[in-house]
Amino acid sequence: MNKILRISASVAVSLAILVLNIVGFRYFALADNKVSDYENNPRIIVIGEAGVVDYKKGGEGDFVKVASNQILFENDIIKTGESVDASISFATGAIVRLNVSTEVQIKYSADDEKYSIKLNFGGVWVNTLIASSEMFVYFPDSEIHAIDSVVDVSVNEIGVTYIGVNGGAVLIGKNNEYTFISQGDNVEKNWLESEWVKSNIQKDSYSRDSYAQSLKEKVQKSGVSYNGGTYGLYSALTFNQEKLSKYYLSTISALIDDGAYYLSVDDRKSADDVFVSALEQARSLNESDLPVFQSLLFSKFNKFKSLVPKDGNIHLVREKIKELILIGPASSLLTVDEKIHLARTYLYDALNANTTKESVAFMDAYFGNLLKFTKSNKSNFVQYVSDDNRIIYNAFLVHPEFYKKSYFDTKSELEKVLILAVEGTSKRSEIEQKIIGEKLELLRRLKEFVVQDKISTRDAFVVADFLKNDANVYISSLPNELEKNFTDELNKYSDFIAFLNDKRYESSVYGVTAGDRFISYINSERDKKQLDSLQKSILGEKAAPDVDNDNAEEIKKNVSKKLELYNIKVEEFGDVSGKYITIVKAVLDNVPFSAKYDIDYNMMSNIVVDGDRKYLFEIKPEKLNIVINMDDSKKAMILSGDQPVEAEKVKQSAVEEEVKRLVVSKLKEFNMSLSSSQVTVVSLVDKSFTISNVEISDKKQKIFINFSLKDPFTEASNIEIKTADGVMPLGEDKKVLLQNVAPTVIEFYNKAFYDKVDKFVEGNSKQ
Repeated sequence: MNKILRISASVAVSLAILVLNIVGFRYFALADNKVSDYENNPRIIVIGEAGVVDYKKGGEGDFVKVASNQILFENDIIKTGESVDASISFATGAIVRLNVSTEVQIKYSADDEKYSIKLNFGGVWVNTLIASSEMFVYFPDSEIHAIDSVVDVSVNEIGVTYIGVNGGAVLIGKNNEYTFISQGDNVEKNWLESEWVKSNIQKDSYSRDSYAQSLKEKVQKSGVSYNGGTYGLYSALTFNQEKLSKYYLSTISALIDDGAYYLSVDDRKSADDVFVSALEQARSLNESDLPVFQSLLFSKFNKFKSLVPKDGNIHLVREKIKELILIGPASSLLTVDEKIHLARTYLYDALNANTTKESVAFMDAYFGNLLKFTKSNKSNFVQYVSDDNRIIYNAFLVHPEFYKKSYFDTKSELEKVLILAVEGTSKRSEIEQKIIGEKLELLRRLKEFVVQDKISTRDAFVVADFLKNDANVYISSLPNELEKNFTDELNKYSDFIAFLNDKRYESSVYGVTAGDRFISYINSERDKKQLDSLQKSILGEKAAPDVDNDNAEEIKKNVSKKLELYNIKVEEFGDVSGKYITIVKAVLDNVPFSAKYDIDYNMMSNIVVDGDRKYLFEIKPEKLNIVINMDDSKKAMILSGDQPVEAEKVKQSAVEEEVKRLVVSKLKEFNMSLSSSQVTVVSLVDKSFTISNVEISDKKQKIFINFSLKDPFTEASNIEIKTADGVMPLGEDKKVLLQNVAPTVIEFYNKAFYDKVDKFVEGNSKQ
């Protein structure tokens, strides 16, 4: 359980109330304005399911079975059996569902007319979000205050065993310490997969839909004439300011009701007109009327607060009322807590929106209001920032649509506000480390979203680069050991960020999905590093030779030499620009082509064959012959971008083909004539190869040999001389310097030949 606030006993109650206000779920002293089917008797409670559930009236006597729709009162105890659950509906709209083997007692406070329950054992699911209500849940050792939230709680004889929040946030008090838990915090791995949780989520959805449908059916046109007519006559004849103020307020109330009606029948134009009129009427109010006006608005706002886009345009009533609150004359009366409350409703709307477009629009509104409310006096918003920062973080973990740089910019500002408000180096360092940990986790989730094709690589790079740089700012201020540890963790994402920044891998040539393209990138980078190492070993060159960009001729010479390894003859180069060089004309398999060559990555792009056929992808030089020699139908598919190059036709990997060419190039320096097909890779790790049928020139005859070659590529071993009579080993343990292979083989061959001739002559002489 993440502790956000630790307080002393002397200020526990007052600060708990403050935190509840800060988390944004206040009634704003509007409980009296809430309309309920049970308002004539506010203590009535109805149990939803009946039959085999037990209850004890007043908490005394024996348990009896509840009747259908049993009415309950203060101190009544309800108990479920091993295979039965139940639900309790409160007059306020709060819903409490009892799990199996659970016992709760009803509590009621006459002072503030608020309900609560005491959970003796078992588990309950509390939903105060649907009807914008509140509920206290008491346990043997602690308490929970749930306002506009959904919480799952389990207890045993020792105390609370589990708390999971599925909507909004709750405040937990224990031993005069208070903990704020929001949606996404403290969630066990398989919590959402349990039948109890899935069943309650489904029931919540049904209850919310029923509430929304009931609300829509009750929305009626007010029938009040508030434009000219009655209003004009009334305003002309009325000189009593108190009566006129009441009339203004009743007119505004009627306008809002009519706006709700018009939205319920999808007449948005009429709704806009009446809400504009409501704002105009509000501006006619006296300053003394504003508190009542504000109370009226919040009352109506709470009534429509749980509606969502799937309820039709009527859900926009909340936004219209919210606008009246924020831009109307009562906005100057808004407290910090009220501003926070209104801003946070945008956040929860964003989390529960039906579409990505709606979700992003709500999040934009949330961040806009958040900055407006926090920048004026940051010291008042430390706890709020802390709580919302965690809610935003939890939202980012599951909502790929929120991975926008502007959101992370704002989140970074919130983090800085939080750190600056903390006193003490130790505490500040603790928060900084937590922020770094969050950024690393966000990078990990971003990687998952990209691989799942939920975020484009281009958008992901902007966010990933920001997260990396932002994390580095905090990491650089940590002690050496911590700095090293976090830097090592951050560096694990270097390949991923480099992949996102490599525009070549946006092409489907490297894979249909982003996951495929990322694997292709990793393999390519691994191959490049392996080739760099092998090239250095075989040719004695640097993996990425430093070339002077001003010396174009030297660059062209190096590129020409490298491309010869692929049987590509460059006849004319163009300009050299950075790591790119233009090939005006080159020939492969007697087919002329032009291309753009990437020196660093050994890639060709902008390929034009025979002066007219263009290829819209990048390709390695060793695969260029596949493109050039494929039939017209395959070329059409490539040109249309429907399919990638058929890499499966290449029997060996690109690395092996590249290395074979390096070996051929190496042996040609010692006058050995061969092709890459005569080179067999034994092990790239050990850098060992076998060479077959290499021709050694001699004046008298042609000699062919086999031998082994391995790092450091200066000696040949296991040399075998091929003769008409079979293979003749030069000597198993004998190693010969490469420059001495030809003369040594010729000498050995001649000696063996003349020994054979001498034996033949000697044999004939005896005969």
